[in-house]
Order: sequence, then structure tokens, then C-alpha cells
Amino acid sequence: MQGILSFLKNHRHLLWIYCGVSIIAILHRWWLGPEHLRNFLIFREATFNLFAGKDIYQHATALGLELDLFKYSPAFALLFAPFAYMPVWLGYLSWNLVNVLALYFSISRFPFLKDKLWILLILVFFDTLTALQNSQSNALMAALMISALADFENGKPGQAAWALTSSFFIKLFSGVAFVLFLFYPGKLRFLITSALAFLFFAFLPLLIVDLTQLQFLYRSWFDMLRNDQATWRGISVPGILYSWFGLDVPRTPLQLASLLLLLTPLAFFKSFQARRQRLLFFASLMIWVIVFNHRAESATFVIAMCGMGFWYFCDTPNRWRLALLLFAVVFISLSPTDLFPRVVRKSIVEPYCLKALPAVIGWFVIQYELYRNALRKKPDGFVLA
Repeated sequence: MQGILSFLKNHRHLLWIYCGVSIIAILHRWWLGPEHLRNFLIFREATFNLFAGKDIYQHATALGLELDLFKYSPAFALLFAPFAYMPVWLGYLSWNLVNVLALYFSISRFPFLKDKLWILLILVFFDTLTALQNSQSNALMAALMISALADFENGKPGQAAWALTSSFFIKLFSGVAFVLFLFYPGKLRFLITSALAFLFFAFLPLLIVDLTQLQFLYRSWFDMLRNDQATWRGISVPGILYSWFGLDVPRTPLQLASLLLLLTPLAFFKSFQARRQRLLFFASLMIWVIVFNHRAESATFVIAMCGMGFWYFCDTPNRWRLALLLFAVVFISLSPTDLFPRVVRKSIVEPYCLKALPAVIGWFVIQYELYRNALRKKPDGFVLA
């Protein structure tokens, strides 16, 4: 047992495990056929349509499949070109490996976690596999947000601006993470760099299309986002409220109320001089963008699980923290796997959104800890300060 632990604590060994298991999982999905490559094919067709001067936000077909709508920015469609113009198998493999490696190296940027890094890397690995098996960008989203935090902590607000802006042009919900700049020096540099990065990504497609077509694409994108399954509840708080209590809570008021609750610890701004408080807030933010997102699905929970991992290592481990973390591992990471019998998944876990439950509980626990720490006269327990 000691030999296994020593092996896993070596970051180079973990990197090979990340790559090896990921390649096996990716090749398995490839072997299952085009039906299991849908999200990659959606991205690929959007890139082809962008270069062809077509509307990238309409339904498309590829390899005999009717594809869902492309929901990302025109800049993402352009930047996906290196993967789209590879042979399908190579592009599919390369795209997923970029996601996996980005997350691995972003987490590895936190030296103050020291000997805990290997546990955090293993903790999020199962959800990373879930994300890549769906060819999703969620591991990359988590990586960009975590990298931004590392850049802030290392006194590099300009790099943080590029990381957050690029994540925003993948999925808009990461925009809330821009609030992190309030905790760090270099605010003006961050704001200026963010503005420049925003203009860069917004107008990058002009390399391929003219201004009229770009304006059309943005209108089409916003129309699609506004109209796309407005009643969708997702694996989230709205899903829990509906499946458990039959409450069909309006999405916008619920999200605004939860956003207010997320941000209210900022009223105790001085408490964020402690690194632990900043990491707790980041953990809360990572979970919030998923559990209150009406589009949350199984593959997005790699982001929430990263938040749970950061929360766990923000304080000295004890039994109840470990119990909540294990609860999260079981229902967030393992419930989509064959460790849960199919009948249990289909009749209990999925209908009642149990995958979201540990993250929801964890989010409220983190919010409580943020208030508790802010109201303490002495920041005892700030082990990462």
C-alpha cells in the first residue's frame, strides 16, 4: 500500500496515468462509433460552416448524424480549426488530450498545496473522464478558471485576464469569475488587458469573414441562446426543486438570488486578505456556476468537483469534511459509472438529480464558512494564509 501511495504522489507518474487512461477512454468512444463523437462533430461542423461563410448556429449533419446546436462563440469555432481539419480520429484524440492536460497542469500550479496536489488531481480525474467521453470543453473551462486564480496568486493579473476572457468566449457563465480581480493588486492592468483580450476574441473571426457576416453571427448566437430550451432545468438546483417538490421556480429570479448570496461575503472585504478565504470564495464560485445553471449536465460537474476539492484542502481535514467529500465522490463522480446499477441510475439518481445534491450542500457549507471566517476576530485556522 505504501508503494502505491509513493507511486501516486509522484506527479510525473500521475501525468502518465492521466494521459494513458484518457487515451484508452477516448479510443473506446471512437470504437463505439460516430454517435459517441457528437459534441466533437458539432464543434467541427461549426468550424467548417464558419470558413464556408454559413450560419454556424443552425442544425447541421455529419457522418450521417443530425447534430445539436453549436452554442459557443464564433472565436471558438475559429480556434477549433486545428482539430477540425485533422482526420476525425486524430482531431478527436487531440482535442480531448488538450482538455485533460490543461486541467492537469492548471491544478499543478498551486505549490502551496504541496503534498495534497496528488489527491486533488485524483479527486477530479473521474469527472474529467466523464467530460472527455462527451468531447466537452468543461475540463478546459475548469483549467482556464483555475489558471486565472493561479495567475492572480502569483501576481500576474495580465495573464489572468487572458485566461478568464478566453473562458468567457467558450462559455459565458465564467464571466462571474472576473470578480476575482477585486482581491488582488494590479486592478488597472487587469481591466485594460481584459478589454484588449475581449476585443481580440470578439473580432478574431474577421480573419475569415467580413464585418457584415460577423455581425450576423453574433445576432444568430444571441438569438439561439435566448431561445434554446428555455424550460430546461438541468442537473441543478432548479432540477432538484422540480423533481423533489414539484416546484417550477422561474430560472432568472433564482439565479439572481443565488448570485447575490454568492457575492455577499464581499461585504467583509478585509477577510479576503487571507489566502484561505480567497480560495474558499473561488471554490464557491466554481460550484455556483454549475448548480444554479439550468444547462448543467453530467459532463459539466468536473468544474464543481474542482470546487469541492479546493474547499476540502482549505482547512485541516476532519471527519465531517471527509464525509462530505466522499459523498461528493460517490454521487458526483461515480454515479454515472457502472458502479451504480443501471436501474438505480435511471430510476433514482437521474430523475432526482442526486448528482447535484453533494455540490449543492457543499456550496451552502462554503458560504457558511465564508461568513464565519469573516466574522472571526482572529483568522484562526487559515492554514493557507
